[in-house]
Amino acid sequence: MLTNFENAVHFVTTNKSFHVDDEERLMIYAFYKLATVGKAPNNCPCHSWDVKGTMKYNAWKEFSLNYECEQAKELYVKLVNTLMNKYNFR
Repeated sequence: MLTNFENAVHFVTTNKSFHVDDEERLMIYAFYKLATVGKAPNNCPCHSWDVKGTMKYNAWKEFSLNYECEQAKELYVKLVNTLMNKYNFR
């Protein structure tokens, strides 16, 4: 079980066999952005043809409306631990 944000980020970014579904990946991204950058800007900086970028922005924006930046690191760690258990990573 991961106990801090830095360890959780390291696990997600370096463990190539940690596969989650698209919705879970967007949740990881949104909490990471909220924790490291802060609230999402009001307007999407993405190009209209950038579907993946727009989806990532929309997840970040939604989480910005529903969570505080101060919560994001803790919620990121909880989410990664939950996904590790779901997909049998130890």
